[in-house]
Amino acid sequence: MEIWLDSALSFLVPVVEACGALVIVIEVARTIIVYVSGYVRHAGPQTAALRIRLGQSMVMGLEFQVAADILKTALAPTWNDILLLAALIALRTVLNLPPGGQTGQARCQARASSRRWRPARQVRRSSIGLLPKWP
Repeated sequence: MEIWLDSALSFLVPVVEACGALVIVIEVARTIIVYVSGYVRHAGPQTAALRIRLGQSMVMGLEFQVAADILKTALAPTWNDILLLAALIALRTVLNLPPGGQTGQARCQARASSRRWRPARQVRRSSIGLLPKWP
C-alpha cells in the first residue's frame, strides 16, 4: 500500500505544482495584455481591477503549492518540509489580508467599472412620499 501511495504521490505532486505555476503565469500574461491594451486604446488601464485579479490568482497559485507541499510531507515529513509548508501558509495568509482597507475600495471600483453605467431612476415627490417616476 505504501509503495503504491508513494508512486502515486511522486506523479501527483509535480502535476499539482505545475498547475499552480500555470495559474500564475496565465494571469500575469493576461494582466500584461489588458494593461498594455488599455494604453493602446487610450482608455487607460484599470489598475485596481487588475491588481485584485492578479492578487487572487497569486493566492490561488500558492494554494496549489501548499497542496503539493502537504502531499509531499504526507509520506515522510522532515523538519525542512514542515518549515517550508509553514512559510508558504504564512505567505498565503499575508497575501489574503487587505492592505489598509484598499482592497475593499479597490473591489468596489472594480465592480463599478465592470458594470455598464446606468442612470438612476428619477424620483418625484408626492403627497404620499417619495415615489419612483415611471416613464
